Amino acid sequence: MNDYRALTRCPITRIGDIRAESEINELTGLVLLKQEKRVVTSPKNPLKPLHVFGIIIRDAEMDFIYVTCWGSREYIEHMASKFEIQSIVRIKNAIVKIKNFESDDEVYRPWTPSDYCLVLNEPTGLIELTDESSRPDLISLASFPIRDHNDFYTLEDLVMDQRNKINQDANLLFCIREIKSVQEIKNRNGQMRSKLELIVFDQTKDYFKLNIWDKELIKFASSWLVKKTVIFAVDLRLYFNEYTKCLEASTTSRTIFTVNPDISEGYCLYKHAKACQFAQTLPIIDQIKDKAIKTNIESLRKSLGQALLSEFVLVDAVITSFDIDSNLSLFSLKCKRCNLDVNLISKKCPNQNCKGQDIGYTKLVNRTLNVSDHTSTLTGVKISAKLFESIVGMTIEDFMKLDDEAKTRLKWLFLFERKRLLIKVTCQSSESDENAFLKYYFKLINIDELYDN
Repeated sequence: MNDYRALTRCPITRIGDIRAESEINELTGLVLLKQEKRVVTSPKNPLKPLHVFGIIIRDAEMDFIYVTCWGSREYIEHMASKFEIQSIVRIKNAIVKIKNFESDDEVYRPWTPSDYCLVLNEPTGLIELTDESSRPDLISLASFPIRDHNDFYTLEDLVMDQRNKINQDANLLFCIREIKSVQEIKNRNGQMRSKLELIVFDQTKDYFKLNIWDKELIKFASSWLVKKTVIFAVDLRLYFNEYTKCLEASTTSRTIFTVNPDISEGYCLYKHAKACQFAQTLPIIDQIKDKAIKTNIESLRKSLGQALLSEFVLVDAVITSFDIDSNLSLFSLKCKRCNLDVNLISKKCPNQNCKGQDIGYTKLVNRTLNVSDHTSTLTGVKISAKLFESIVGMTIEDFMKLDDEAKTRLKWLFLFERKRLLIKVTCQSSESDENAFLKYYFKLINIDELYDN
């Protein structure tokens, strides 16, 4: 008998009533978690990859269950495109499976209180989006944590006992301090992974790093607001970042976020966030230069295999290449709300959720430059839009109106001019990934004139 076959005896509509013999024609619930789509190679048929993604649905405070959806690429993409985390969905024709707690699947899945899980197979299994107004009882479950209201560490707890917390999972309650841009990182297998870095805080510590890796979780986090969104996070992985010499956290396949949890601890943190004042996220440029290491490019390159003493370096060098007059796309605009590409001409975001809102956009310079001194050359150096506008003496919008000849004349006004360059060195690592590796990035922060003494 097929292990996935449900015995058709007792049609049910609630998660808490599910038994091994249950028949599930239709089940409605709130989406607690949606995981990104992935491809699995079957040992029985390695030439035909299987496409899959998982979700958790909930229809009561302590009734939630994991659902796996299997099928072709087209089927999985169609199913996944219908809904997001916190949507109300209707599951149809699900097959009941008894959990195997010793299997690898259960080890890497989020914890659920049910002894069962559900399977949706192509073509009979379906996921349909449901009108939220028809089930207000389910909407209220979005703010109810899946763990006890005080089952979490404070950030100070982690730092004080970080030696015993490394490579452990932890629940955290925090508020958002800063949401950085999404980055695409290639691992050793050549696969691209998306990463979103957050800076979070609570009443005990005002700075802690959290990296989000899953694309669906990243999309969910894009709606969070600085100093307004409180998060109850379950099963974050803690690790020690050797580069920053700090304990940090990362999402795993078991991580679940509850936004603005309806608990007293969450309300207290929200009040604290509204009242608290932070020092500047970055010190003023003169303070950065005072702490930066004065070096040359060859010494900088050699130091990359070791622990750098500072994230900022000063080099006396020239910009030798900056291809700002080619026909390739030089700039891009990103929506400040959802981070999607904004049309360069209309300045409008394609995301329907942003339509009609004056959200604004972030300017990005897509081209990198090379800098050289008497010792070596540093390639692939990024530059901020603000510094680019300072160099060329006009806004990016005005620069885009210039013809190629004018852009070339402008470029030669600053190429091969010896300056004092302040460069930020950033090391990216994916400690939560078994294929982790280090990669260094360089960004030009400031340019100063050099004067003869």
